[in-house]
Amino acid sequence: MGSITLPISLQVIVVGGGISGLSAAIALRRAGHHVTVYEKYSADADAGAGIVVGANAVKVLRQWGLDLEGAGMLKYKAGYILEGKTLERLDFVYGEGSHVNDEKSNGEPSYMATRSDLRSMLRREVERDAPGQGTIEIRYAMEVLDYDPEVPAVRFADEGWKAADWVVACDGIKSKAARIVSGGENPPKATGMSAFRMLIPDEKLAVVKEKFRQDHLIQEKFDKNNGTIWFVRGKDKQLVVWWTCRFGTIQAFDMLMPDNENYASSEDWTARCNKQVLLDEVGHWHPLFQEIFRAADEDPLLWKVCSRAPLDTLHKGKLSMLGDALHPMPPFRGQGGSQSIEDAGALEMIATYITDKADLPKRLEILDRVRVPRYSCAQIVSTIRQDEANMEERYIEVLNQCRKWFEGEDQSHLKSRAAFQQWLLSYDVREAAQRAVSTAT
Repeated sequence: MGSITLPISLQVIVVGGGISGLSAAIALRRAGHHVTVYEKYSADADAGAGIVVGANAVKVLRQWGLDLEGAGMLKYKAGYILEGKTLERLDFVYGEGSHVNDEKSNGEPSYMATRSDLRSMLRREVERDAPGQGTIEIRYAMEVLDYDPEVPAVRFADEGWKAADWVVACDGIKSKAARIVSGGENPPKATGMSAFRMLIPDEKLAVVKEKFRQDHLIQEKFDKNNGTIWFVRGKDKQLVVWWTCRFGTIQAFDMLMPDNENYASSEDWTARCNKQVLLDEVGHWHPLFQEIFRAADEDPLLWKVCSRAPLDTLHKGKLSMLGDALHPMPPFRGQGGSQSIEDAGALEMIATYITDKADLPKRLEILDRVRVPRYSCAQIVSTIRQDEANMEERYIEVLNQCRKWFEGEDQSHLKSRAAFQQWLLSYDVREAAQRAVSTAT
Protein backbone atom coordinates (compact mmCIF):
# COMPACT_ATOMS: atom_id res chain seq x y z
CA MET A 1 0.00 0.00 0.00
CA GLY A 2 1.20 3.51 -0.79
CA SER A 3 1.82 6.02 1.97
CA ILE A 4 -0.73 8.73 2.70
CA THR A 5 0.49 12.31 2.34
CA LEU A 6 -0.85 14.41 5.20
CA PRO A 7 -1.72 18.11 4.96
CA ILE A 8 0.57 20.71 6.49
CA SER A 9 -0.29 23.80 8.51
CA LEU A 10 0.98 27.10 7.12
CA GLN A 11 1.84 30.21 9.11
CA VAL A 12 -0.37 32.93 7.63
CA ILE A 13 -0.44 36.68 8.27
CA VAL A 14 -3.80 38.36 7.67
CA VAL A 15 -3.66 42.16 7.63
CA GLY A 16 -6.93 43.80 8.65
CA GLY A 17 -9.45 42.93 11.34
CA GLY A 18 -12.65 44.05 9.64
CA ILE A 19 -15.28 41.91 7.95
CA SER A 20 -12.87 40.71 5.26
CA GLY A 21 -9.93 40.00 7.56
CA LEU A 22 -11.95 38.18 10.21
CA SER A 23 -13.71 36.11 7.55
CA ALA A 24 -10.37 35.21 5.98
CA ALA A 25 -8.96 34.21 9.37
CA ILE A 26 -11.94 31.94 10.07
CA ALA A 27 -11.57 30.35 6.63
CA LEU A 28 -7.85 29.71 7.05
CA ARG A 29 -8.28 28.25 10.53
CA ARG A 30 -10.98 25.92 9.21
CA ALA A 31 -8.45 24.83 6.56
CA GLY A 32 -6.01 23.90 9.34
CA HIS A 33 -3.59 26.83 9.29
CA HIS A 34 -2.13 29.06 12.01
CA VAL A 35 -3.23 32.65 11.49
CA THR A 36 -2.10 35.93 13.02
CA VAL A 37 -4.39 38.88 12.29
CA TYR A 38 -2.82 42.34 12.48
CA GLU A 39 -5.32 45.20 12.83
CA LYS A 40 -4.41 48.89 12.52
CA TYR A 41 -6.96 50.14 15.04
CA SER A 42 -7.57 49.28 18.69
CA ALA A 43 -9.72 46.34 19.80
CA ASP A 44 -12.70 48.55 20.66
CA ALA A 45 -12.60 50.67 17.48
CA ASP A 46 -15.72 50.36 15.38
CA ALA A 47 -17.53 52.42 12.78
CA GLY A 48 -19.80 52.04 9.83
CA ALA A 49 -23.54 51.86 9.76
CA GLY A 50 -25.83 49.36 8.08
CA ILE A 51 -25.01 46.54 5.71
CA VAL A 52 -26.94 44.08 3.58
CA VAL A 53 -25.60 40.52 3.75
CA GLY A 54 -26.52 38.96 0.42
CA ALA A 55 -27.80 35.40 0.08
CA ASN A 56 -24.50 34.45 -1.59
CA ALA A 57 -22.61 35.44 1.59
CA VAL A 58 -25.27 33.99 3.89
CA LYS A 59 -24.53 30.54 2.42
CA VAL A 60 -20.92 30.80 3.61
CA LEU A 61 -21.85 32.03 7.08
CA ARG A 62 -24.48 29.29 7.49
CA GLN A 63 -22.00 26.63 6.36
CA TRP A 64 -19.68 27.89 9.08
CA GLY A 65 -22.46 27.35 11.62
CA LEU A 66 -23.02 31.04 12.41
CA ASP A 67 -26.36 32.26 13.78
CA LEU A 68 -27.37 35.39 11.87
CA GLU A 69 -30.73 35.82 13.59
CA GLY A 70 -29.03 35.40 16.96
CA ALA A 71 -26.71 38.26 16.00
CA GLY A 72 -29.74 40.53 15.50
CA MET A 73 -29.94 40.37 11.71
CA LEU A 74 -33.36 40.65 10.05
CA LYS A 75 -34.46 39.02 6.81
CA TYR A 76 -34.60 41.33 3.81
CA LYS A 77 -38.03 40.61 2.35
CA ALA A 78 -38.87 43.54 0.08
CA GLY A 79 -37.43 46.70 -1.42
CA TYR A 80 -39.29 49.76 -2.69
CA ILE A 81 -38.28 53.00 -4.37
CA LEU A 82 -40.00 56.07 -2.90
CA GLU A 83 -40.25 59.67 -4.05
CA GLY A 84 -38.38 61.88 -1.58
CA LYS A 85 -40.88 64.74 -1.30
CA THR A 86 -44.09 62.71 -1.07
CA LEU A 87 -42.94 59.20 -0.01
CA GLU A 88 -45.03 57.83 -2.88
CA ARG A 89 -44.03 54.31 -3.95
CA LEU A 90 -42.52 54.36 -7.43
CA ASP A 91 -41.25 50.80 -7.96
CA PHE A 92 -40.87 47.38 -6.35
CA VAL A 93 -37.25 46.25 -6.63
CA TYR A 94 -36.82 43.17 -4.44
CA GLY A 95 -38.85 40.29 -3.05
CA GLU A 96 -41.24 37.55 -4.07
CA GLY A 97 -42.85 38.41 -7.37
CA SER A 98 -40.36 41.15 -8.22
CA HIS A 99 -37.90 41.13 -11.11
CA VAL A 100 -35.08 40.59 -8.62
CA ASN A 101 -35.03 37.10 -7.19
CA ASP A 102 -36.08 36.29 -3.64
CA GLU A 103 -35.23 33.80 -0.89
CA LYS A 104 -36.98 30.89 -2.62
CA SER A 105 -34.95 31.15 -5.80
CA ASN A 106 -31.67 32.14 -4.11
CA GLY A 107 -31.63 29.27 -1.63
CA GLU A 108 -31.11 31.62 1.32
CA PRO A 109 -32.53 34.99 2.36
CA SER A 110 -30.50 38.15 2.37
CA TYR A 111 -30.23 39.96 5.71
CA MET A 112 -30.27 43.53 7.00
CA ALA A 113 -27.69 44.22 9.71
CA THR A 114 -25.30 46.71 11.19
CA ARG A 115 -21.63 46.37 10.31
CA SER A 116 -20.90 46.27 14.02
CA ASP A 117 -23.20 43.28 14.57
CA LEU A 118 -21.73 41.37 11.62
CA ARG A 119 -18.20 42.10 12.78
CA SER A 120 -19.06 41.11 16.37
CA MET A 121 -20.49 37.80 15.17
CA LEU A 122 -17.27 37.11 13.26
CA ARG A 123 -15.17 38.16 16.26
CA ARG A 124 -17.00 35.69 18.49
CA GLU A 125 -16.27 32.94 15.98
CA VAL A 126 -12.60 33.95 15.82
CA GLU A 127 -12.29 33.93 19.61
CA ARG A 128 -13.99 30.61 20.29
CA ASP A 129 -12.06 27.38 20.78
CA ALA A 130 -11.94 25.35 17.56
CA PRO A 131 -10.60 21.85 18.33
CA GLY A 132 -9.30 20.03 15.28
CA GLN A 133 -8.76 23.23 13.32
CA GLY A 134 -5.88 25.68 13.11
CA THR A 135 -5.42 28.70 15.38
CA ILE A 136 -6.06 32.46 15.28
CA GLU A 137 -4.30 35.23 17.19
CA ILE A 138 -5.27 38.91 16.82
CA ARG A 139 -2.93 41.82 17.46
CA TYR A 140 -4.18 45.40 17.49
CA ALA A 141 -2.67 48.84 16.85
CA MET A 142 -0.36 47.42 14.16
CA GLU A 143 0.13 49.84 11.28
CA VAL A 144 1.44 48.40 7.99
CA LEU A 145 4.14 50.24 6.04
CA ASP A 146 4.96 47.79 3.25
CA TYR A 147 4.67 44.28 1.86
CA ASP A 148 7.22 41.88 0.36
CA PRO A 149 5.35 39.38 -1.85
CA GLU A 150 8.24 36.98 -2.34
CA VAL A 151 9.41 36.23 1.22
CA PRO A 152 6.48 36.89 1.97
CA ALA A 153 6.57 39.48 4.75
CA VAL A 154 4.88 42.58 6.14
CA ARG A 155 6.67 45.65 7.54
CA PHE A 156 4.99 47.24 10.55
CA ALA A 157 5.57 50.74 11.89
CA ASP A 158 6.56 49.60 15.38
CA GLU A 159 7.97 46.10 14.92
CA GLY A 160 9.61 46.01 11.50
CA TRP A 161 9.37 43.03 9.14
CA LYS A 162 7.44 39.87 10.01
CA ALA A 163 7.62 36.87 7.70
CA ALA A 164 5.19 34.00 7.14
CA ASP A 165 4.40 31.27 4.62
CA TRP A 166 1.57 33.35 3.16
CA VAL A 167 0.32 36.93 3.56
CA VAL A 168 -3.31 37.92 2.95
CA ALA A 169 -4.01 41.66 2.75
CA CYS A 170 -7.54 42.56 3.87
CA ASP A 171 -6.72 46.10 4.94
CA GLY A 172 -9.25 48.04 2.93
CA ILE A 173 -9.43 50.40 0.01
CA LYS A 174 -6.13 52.15 0.79
CA SER A 175 -4.12 48.93 1.08
CA LYS A 176 -0.47 49.23 0.08
CA ALA A 177 -0.75 45.73 -1.36
CA ALA A 178 -2.81 46.96 -4.33
CA ARG A 179 0.16 48.68 -5.98
CA ILE A 180 2.28 45.53 -5.60
CA VAL A 181 -0.32 43.07 -6.87
CA SER A 182 -1.44 45.25 -9.79
CA GLY A 183 2.14 46.04 -10.82
CA GLY A 184 1.83 49.82 -10.60
CA GLU A 185 -0.04 52.72 -9.11
CA ASN A 186 -3.71 51.86 -9.13
CA PRO A 187 -5.42 54.08 -6.57
CA PRO A 188 -9.18 53.95 -6.03
CA LYS A 189 -11.05 56.62 -7.96
CA ALA A 190 -13.77 58.86 -6.61
CA THR A 191 -17.22 58.25 -8.10
CA GLY A 192 -18.44 61.79 -7.47
CA MET A 193 -20.69 60.54 -4.67
CA SER A 194 -20.39 60.59 -0.89
CA ALA A 195 -22.29 58.55 1.69
CA PHE A 196 -23.61 59.97 4.95
CA ARG A 197 -24.22 57.06 7.33
CA MET A 198 -26.17 56.91 10.57
CA LEU A 199 -27.55 54.37 13.03
CA ILE A 200 -30.39 55.77 15.12
CA PRO A 201 -31.83 53.79 18.07
CA ASP A 202 -35.56 53.26 17.80
CA GLU A 203 -36.25 54.97 21.12
CA LYS A 204 -34.76 58.20 19.75
CA LEU A 205 -37.40 58.17 17.03
CA ALA A 206 -40.42 57.74 19.34
CA VAL A 207 -41.18 61.47 19.16
CA VAL A 208 -40.91 61.38 15.37
CA LYS A 209 -43.30 58.45 15.10
CA GLU A 210 -45.74 60.19 17.42
CA LYS A 211 -45.62 63.39 15.38
CA PHE A 212 -46.65 61.46 12.25
CA ARG A 213 -48.93 58.95 14.01
CA GLN A 214 -51.88 59.69 11.70
CA ASP A 215 -49.84 59.02 8.56
CA HIS A 216 -50.02 55.29 7.81
CA LEU A 217 -47.51 55.59 4.96
CA ILE A 218 -44.94 56.84 7.45
CA GLN A 219 -45.84 54.42 10.22
CA GLU A 220 -45.16 51.42 7.95
CA LYS A 221 -41.59 52.64 7.45
CA PHE A 222 -40.92 51.97 11.14
CA ASP A 223 -42.50 48.50 11.16
CA LYS A 224 -39.94 46.14 12.71
CA ASN A 225 -41.41 43.08 11.01
CA ASN A 226 -41.83 44.06 7.38
CA GLY A 227 -38.21 43.38 6.38
CA THR A 228 -38.23 46.25 3.91
CA ILE A 229 -35.49 48.47 2.57
CA TRP A 230 -36.74 51.85 1.41
CA PHE A 231 -34.81 53.51 -1.43
CA VAL A 232 -35.86 57.16 -1.26
CA ARG A 233 -35.06 59.18 -4.36
CA GLY A 234 -34.29 62.90 -4.24
CA LYS A 235 -33.09 65.41 -6.79
CA ASP A 236 -29.74 65.33 -8.62
CA LYS A 237 -29.02 61.64 -7.88
CA GLN A 238 -29.64 61.94 -4.15
CA LEU A 239 -30.67 58.62 -2.62
CA VAL A 240 -31.49 57.70 0.98
CA VAL A 241 -31.46 53.98 1.82
CA TRP A 242 -33.30 53.13 5.04
CA TRP A 243 -33.81 49.83 6.86
CA THR A 244 -34.31 48.30 10.30
CA CYS A 245 -31.73 46.09 12.01
CA ARG A 246 -30.44 44.74 15.37
CA PHE A 247 -33.55 42.85 16.48
CA GLY A 248 -35.68 45.76 15.22
CA THR A 249 -34.14 48.29 17.64
CA ILE A 250 -31.99 50.31 15.20
CA GLN A 251 -32.83 52.31 12.09
CA ALA A 252 -29.96 52.41 9.58
CA PHE A 253 -29.58 55.18 7.01
CA ASP A 254 -27.19 55.53 4.08
CA MET A 255 -27.60 58.90 2.37
CA LEU A 256 -25.84 58.97 -1.01
CA MET A 257 -25.25 62.50 -2.24
CA PRO A 258 -23.34 64.03 -5.16
CA ASP A 259 -20.12 65.68 -3.98
CA ASN A 260 -20.34 69.45 -3.62
CA GLU A 261 -18.56 72.37 -1.96
CA ASN A 262 -20.63 72.10 1.23
CA TYR A 263 -18.64 69.17 2.59
CA ALA A 264 -15.35 67.35 2.10
CA SER A 265 -15.59 63.57 2.32
CA SER A 266 -12.64 61.18 2.60
CA GLU A 267 -11.82 57.47 2.33
CA ASP A 268 -11.50 57.29 6.13
CA TRP A 269 -14.40 55.14 7.34
CA THR A 270 -14.26 56.77 10.80
CA ALA A 271 -14.64 60.38 9.56
CA ARG A 272 -17.72 62.39 10.54
CA CYS A 273 -19.26 65.70 9.53
CA ASN A 274 -21.57 68.18 11.22
CA LYS A 275 -25.18 66.98 11.21
CA GLN A 276 -26.35 70.34 9.91
CA VAL A 277 -24.64 69.61 6.58
CA LEU A 278 -26.90 66.60 6.10
CA LEU A 279 -29.99 68.53 7.21
CA ASP A 280 -29.22 71.15 4.59
CA GLU A 281 -28.84 68.47 1.90
CA VAL A 282 -32.33 67.04 2.58
CA GLY A 283 -34.01 70.38 3.23
CA HIS A 284 -36.30 69.99 0.21
CA TRP A 285 -37.34 66.42 1.14
CA HIS A 286 -40.42 65.30 3.05
CA PRO A 287 -40.34 66.82 6.59
CA LEU A 288 -39.99 63.31 8.02
CA PHE A 289 -36.28 63.24 7.18
CA GLN A 290 -35.52 66.52 8.94
CA GLU A 291 -37.20 65.13 12.06
CA ILE A 292 -35.38 61.79 11.86
CA PHE A 293 -31.90 63.23 11.43
CA ARG A 294 -32.41 65.87 14.12
CA ALA A 295 -33.26 63.05 16.53
CA ALA A 296 -29.83 61.45 16.11
CA ASP A 297 -27.36 61.92 18.97
CA GLU A 298 -24.26 61.67 16.80
CA ASP A 299 -23.05 63.45 13.71
CA PRO A 300 -23.16 61.24 10.61
CA LEU A 301 -20.21 59.33 9.28
CA LEU A 302 -19.16 60.74 5.91
CA TRP A 303 -17.39 58.48 3.43
CA LYS A 304 -16.23 59.18 -0.12
CA VAL A 305 -17.63 56.52 -2.45
CA CYS A 306 -14.74 55.14 -4.51
CA SER A 307 -14.17 52.26 -6.87
CA ARG A 308 -11.38 50.68 -8.89
CA ALA A 309 -11.36 48.91 -12.23
CA PRO A 310 -11.30 45.12 -11.65
CA LEU A 311 -7.86 43.58 -11.21
CA ASP A 312 -7.12 40.48 -13.29
CA THR A 313 -5.37 38.75 -10.40
CA LEU A 314 -5.65 38.82 -6.63
CA HIS A 315 -2.08 37.78 -5.86
CA LYS A 316 1.59 38.30 -6.56
CA GLY A 317 4.05 35.75 -5.26
CA LYS A 318 2.74 34.67 -1.86
CA LEU A 319 0.84 37.91 -1.23
CA SER A 320 -2.93 37.80 -1.77
CA MET A 321 -5.57 40.52 -1.49
CA LEU A 322 -9.20 40.12 -0.50
CA GLY A 323 -12.16 42.36 0.33
CA ASP A 324 -12.10 46.11 -0.29
CA ALA A 325 -8.33 45.98 -0.70
CA LEU A 326 -8.97 43.94 -3.85
CA HIS A 327 -12.37 44.98 -5.16
CA PRO A 328 -13.74 48.27 -3.78
CA MET A 329 -17.16 48.98 -5.25
CA PRO A 330 -20.01 51.47 -4.88
CA PRO A 331 -22.77 50.38 -2.47
CA PHE A 332 -25.64 50.38 -4.98
CA ARG A 333 -25.91 46.57 -5.25
CA GLY A 334 -25.13 45.90 -1.57
CA GLN A 335 -22.35 43.45 -2.50
CA GLY A 336 -19.20 44.96 -0.96
CA GLY A 337 -19.29 42.99 2.28
CA SER A 338 -20.88 39.97 0.61
CA GLN A 339 -18.05 39.65 -1.91
CA SER A 340 -15.56 39.82 0.97
CA ILE A 341 -17.29 36.87 2.63
CA GLU A 342 -17.39 35.05 -0.71
CA ASP A 343 -13.62 35.61 -0.96
CA ALA A 344 -13.23 33.86 2.39
CA GLY A 345 -15.48 30.97 1.40
CA ALA A 346 -13.30 30.31 -1.64
CA LEU A 347 -10.15 30.82 0.42
CA GLU A 348 -11.14 28.03 2.80
CA MET A 349 -11.56 25.52 0.00
CA ILE A 350 -8.37 26.34 -1.88
CA ALA A 351 -6.36 26.35 1.38
CA THR A 352 -7.63 22.94 2.50
CA TYR A 353 -5.33 19.91 2.30
CA ILE A 354 -2.14 21.61 1.17
CA THR A 355 0.58 18.97 1.49
CA ASP A 356 3.63 21.02 0.52
CA LYS A 357 4.48 24.73 0.70
CA ALA A 358 5.43 24.49 -2.96
CA ASP A 359 1.75 23.84 -3.75
CA LEU A 360 0.68 27.34 -2.69
CA PRO A 361 1.29 29.11 -6.04
CA LYS A 362 -0.90 26.55 -7.82
CA ARG A 363 -3.64 27.02 -5.24
CA LEU A 364 -3.52 30.80 -5.69
CA GLU A 365 -3.97 30.36 -9.44
CA ILE A 366 -7.11 28.34 -8.69
CA LEU A 367 -8.31 31.10 -6.36
CA ASP A 368 -7.86 33.57 -9.23
CA ARG A 369 -9.97 31.42 -11.55
CA VAL A 370 -12.76 31.15 -9.00
CA ARG A 371 -12.81 34.75 -7.78
CA VAL A 372 -11.76 37.11 -10.59
CA PRO A 373 -14.94 36.71 -12.72
CA ARG A 374 -17.20 36.98 -9.67
CA TYR A 375 -15.77 40.09 -8.04
CA SER A 376 -15.18 41.76 -11.41
CA CYS A 377 -18.83 41.39 -12.40
CA ALA A 378 -19.94 42.57 -8.96
CA GLN A 379 -17.75 45.66 -9.24
CA ILE A 380 -19.06 46.57 -12.68
CA VAL A 381 -22.73 45.96 -11.88
CA SER A 382 -22.37 47.91 -8.62
CA THR A 383 -22.12 51.09 -10.68
CA ILE A 384 -25.86 50.74 -11.43
CA ARG A 385 -28.05 52.65 -9.00
CA GLN A 386 -31.35 51.24 -7.70
CA ASP A 387 -33.23 54.30 -8.94
CA GLU A 388 -31.84 54.58 -12.48
CA ALA A 389 -34.19 55.14 -15.36
CA ASN A 390 -34.14 52.50 -18.12
CA MET A 391 -32.82 49.94 -15.65
CA GLU A 392 -33.06 46.95 -17.99
CA GLU A 393 -31.16 48.72 -20.77
CA ARG A 394 -28.50 49.83 -18.30
CA TYR A 395 -28.07 46.24 -17.10
CA ILE A 396 -27.64 44.91 -20.64
CA GLU A 397 -25.03 47.58 -21.34
CA VAL A 398 -23.07 46.72 -18.21
CA LEU A 399 -23.45 42.94 -18.51
CA ASN A 400 -21.96 43.08 -22.00
CA GLN A 401 -18.78 44.36 -20.35
CA CYS A 402 -18.71 41.20 -18.22
CA ARG A 403 -18.63 38.77 -21.14
CA LYS A 404 -14.83 38.84 -21.43
CA TRP A 405 -14.54 36.84 -18.19
CA PHE A 406 -16.71 34.04 -19.60
CA GLU A 407 -15.34 33.51 -23.10
CA GLY A 408 -16.06 29.97 -24.25
CA GLU A 409 -18.31 29.41 -21.22
CA ASP A 410 -22.01 29.58 -20.46
CA GLN A 411 -23.10 33.24 -20.53
CA SER A 412 -26.81 32.78 -19.83
CA HIS A 413 -26.47 34.69 -16.56
CA LEU A 414 -25.55 37.80 -18.58
CA LYS A 415 -28.70 37.92 -20.70
CA SER A 416 -30.87 39.98 -18.32
CA ARG A 417 -31.05 41.72 -14.99
CA ALA A 418 -33.05 38.89 -13.39
CA ALA A 419 -30.69 36.19 -14.69
CA PHE A 420 -27.65 38.05 -13.37
CA GLN A 421 -29.18 38.68 -9.95
CA GLN A 422 -30.03 35.01 -9.55
CA TRP A 423 -26.47 34.03 -10.56
CA LEU A 424 -25.10 36.59 -8.12
CA LEU A 425 -27.24 35.67 -5.11
CA SER A 426 -27.78 31.92 -5.54
CA TYR A 427 -24.07 31.13 -5.96
CA ASP A 428 -22.39 28.65 -3.59
CA VAL A 429 -18.75 29.78 -3.59
CA ARG A 430 -17.44 26.98 -1.37
CA GLU A 431 -18.91 24.36 -3.69
CA ALA A 432 -17.48 26.14 -6.75
CA ALA A 433 -14.03 26.46 -5.19
CA GLN A 434 -13.97 22.85 -4.03
CA ARG A 435 -14.92 21.73 -7.53
CA ALA A 436 -12.15 23.89 -9.02
CA VAL A 437 -9.55 22.37 -6.68
CA SER A 438 -10.72 18.82 -7.45
CA THR A 439 -10.58 19.47 -11.19
CA ALA A 440 -7.10 21.00 -11.02
CA THR A 441 -5.59 18.30 -8.80
